[in-house]
Amino acid sequence: IPSLLPWVNWISDYASAGVGRVAPSTPEDLVEVVRQAVADGRRIRVTGAGHSTTSVARPDDVWVTLDQMQAVLPLEHVKSSRRDELDDYVRIDAGTRLKTANRVLLGDRAVFNMGSFDWQSLIGAACTGTHGSGIELGPIADSIVSIDMVTVRKVDGEPDVRMRWIE
Repeated sequence: IPSLLPWVNWISDYASAGVGRVAPSTPEDLVEVVRQAVADGRRIRVTGAGHSTTSVARPDDVWVTLDQMQAVLPLEHVKSSRRDELDDYVRIDAGTRLKTANRVLLGDRAVFNMGSFDWQSLIGAACTGTHGSGIELGPIADSIVSIDMVTVRKVDGEPDVRMRWIE
């Protein structure tokens, strides 16, 4: 794991000194980072923009930042039951900042019901229950219909690290 750097959240009330920072740029790179950390017995913490006001994002060993994984793309594949709604969906990399997504999407396809801070990453906002206002609107996580996730499980006593698509 490369460079040792300090980590601090956005208001500087939580910090870690000298954690191994990794910034994968592709899903394959992310899988390899996890695979190597598992092989080395290291602990990983993935962070978004560090906007959390709790210690939940504070890394203590390996800090994975998704800052290099920021894209908003047309959706390439959906289940056949949603084929007629294809234009309603996009693929957004987990590290994409909400403000970037909104600038690309504009109008009806922009992120709905946002809070007042748009520098959060999509996955950070989804995982922390970020929401704006409106009693009939759910949090940002409600707009996610599928997710690619790196998983680790034991198969025949050996770690099996892979990307899984969950819908």
